[in-house]
Amino acid sequence: FQRLCNQLSLAAEHLGFLNVYLFAFVDGKPVLGPSSSRSGLPTPVAPGAFSQPSPPEVLEVFRSGVPQSTQPYATARGKVISVFVPMLDPNTGKVFLAIGMDTRSETWRGGVAQAYLAPILVTFLLLIVLLASYLILFRRHRKFPLMRGKLHYAEAIVCAVMMASLTVVATWHVYAAERQIRLAAFTTLAQTQVASIAKELKDIRSGLANLHHFFLASGYVDVNEFSLFAKQLNQNGPEQTYFWAPAVHAGDLDSFEMRVNQRLEQ
Repeated sequence: FQRLCNQLSLAAEHLGFLNVYLFAFVDGKPVLGPSSSRSGLPTPVAPGAFSQPSPPEVLEVFRSGVPQSTQPYATARGKVISVFVPMLDPNTGKVFLAIGMDTRSETWRGGVAQAYLAPILVTFLLLIVLLASYLILFRRHRKFPLMRGKLHYAEAIVCAVMMASLTVVATWHVYAAERQIRLAAFTTLAQTQVASIAKELKDIRSGLANLHHFFLASGYVDVNEFSLFAKQLNQNGPEQTYFWAPAVHAGDLDSFEMRVNQRLEQ
């Protein structure tokens, strides 16, 4: 349970969520499981309970089996927006578990604002250029023929400004698209590296578990037995060496040192 909480905490920190948690639906009620912020809540929630009345989307995700998102609602940590994703049983196809992700409503609104702010600014810039061009041409046609000297090349200037503006917009659009491609490529590479590191850590943990069972299965393990068993683990896993420090009572220290020195002399 604690391991799942730690893994969810790392996921929440990496993805920028306020909270990531698992929950099930038992006897008509949502049952909370591991959570990334179990120790960070103002009023910690025990497993098997929700900290506040659950939004209706919690029930809907189990009923429909379709991911759900909520409107901003109040919690002990302020207003949040939640997303619930169902996890299906491969044997029955039914929802047996769901994962929830909370983010602050201010963070969500800020992301939405960033998404529509750039198109609004681009549109506003183009409208300003068009309005300025219209005013320049309108003013030139109202002038007397002898006063048109400074505005003689107004059309060329207007076209140059318009093309420069369109070039800036197109460049920004291409840059944003390439940035998304780079981020996607980096994410894919990072996920691959993380999967590789996770596999190595899993292999190390498996090796330690094998050593643990090796000691449990034998009343006494000497140096040769340990070296022979650990050598095979070193060849098959990412770890470089294994060692262990036996527990020696103070009264047995002299005899233990004597036995070790005798082995070294041999």
